[in-house]
Amino acid sequence: MTLSTNALYVKAYRDAASILDALGQENALAAEYRKKADSLAENIRTYFFQNSPNGIPAYFIHGATSRRGEPAWFQEGSGLGFALLFGIPTPSSARQIFERVHLEPNGLPVIWPSLDNNYLGSGKTGSTDHGYHTPQNITIWPQVNGIWMQACAAFGETERLGSELENLCRLIQENDGIWEIYHARTGNPKLWGHPAKKHQNWGATAILAAVHHALFGLTFTEEGTEFHPNLPSGWNELRLSGVFVHGASLEITLKGSGNRIKHFSLDGKSCAPLLPHGLEGTHTITIELA
Repeated sequence: MTLSTNALYVKAYRDAASILDALGQENALAAEYRKKADSLAENIRTYFFQNSPNGIPAYFIHGATSRRGEPAWFQEGSGLGFALLFGIPTPSSARQIFERVHLEPNGLPVIWPSLDNNYLGSGKTGSTDHGYHTPQNITIWPQVNGIWMQACAAFGETERLGSELENLCRLIQENDGIWEIYHARTGNPKLWGHPAKKHQNWGATAILAAVHHALFGLTFTEEGTEFHPNLPSGWNELRLSGVFVHGASLEITLKGSGNRIKHFSLDGKSCAPLLPHGLEGTHTITIELA
């Protein structure tokens, strides 16, 4: 399986354990799930990250072929994002990802470099299709970029987050909507042999999630709603209105730049960047960053 699929299994095991904890049930099963998550994460570090020629983890491990067990050294966009978000790489491996990741003019491609034709699966539309003109290759899928933006925010890569979001907003404006895919260099949403699909909800929700959780840093915890915002330099001020959290409607304003909170206020009064459960009504939040 791919890096992204394995990373999702790590997260699924951990979340299943947390759900059992919250219910106060099946303590032994919760412990088993955590053990499976830790074991799988270690195997990912061993088989996907170890011996990487460039610091970027493998896309997948070869299965039923003569190359069984060999890593396929391709960059998988969603795999990078999920692995980082779920805390799978070591700190040094995480730094290498940000230092060596390959970006195209329109952002992070779903795959890099070009896969051979026989790897393309459902994306194979002709005997010579490859590279920038096939959907499962060097293309921009907004939902992948949304995952990557959240990973950038989690590691304080504020400028990378801003660049990626600016790219997506430009593609949406230039092509009058959120399409399923875009050419990684030209931005054209119509690729060879692939039906052009507009108004894509999974792309829209990925961008919305990046705005809510990466830019404005909304983080839901057992204690309440925490804020870990990221405001790229040059953006100056950003406002998000009509954010409904439990029983409250929030208007949130970010000022300054960076990801360190210098001042946090709720309805004009200084407080910690945490909204406890039970808050109701309409409220304004101002966050100054440095």
